[in-house]
Amino acid sequence: MLGVPVLATDCTSIEELVKSGENGLVVDNSEEGLYFGIKEVIANEKLLHEFTENLKTYKYKNEKIIKRLNDLFDWNVM
Repeated sequence: MLGVPVLATDCTSIEELVKSGENGLVVDNSEEGLYFGIKEVIANEKLLHEFTENLKTYKYKNEKIIKRLNDLFDWNVM
């Protein structure tokens, strides 16, 4: 959404936000997962550049997420 590469832990619906290896990294939801993800980004300077370039054409859509929240909380948003 902001055009910034991210390092995210693997959790429900993360694939709708982060395309691992394209606009960020999705790592195992653990200390080790975060450690190795951070280490990979630090060791490979080109990776962040590639993610940033890919984000220039990435079309973020949040309609699915908003619908899920509305359904979950039974909000009536107009």
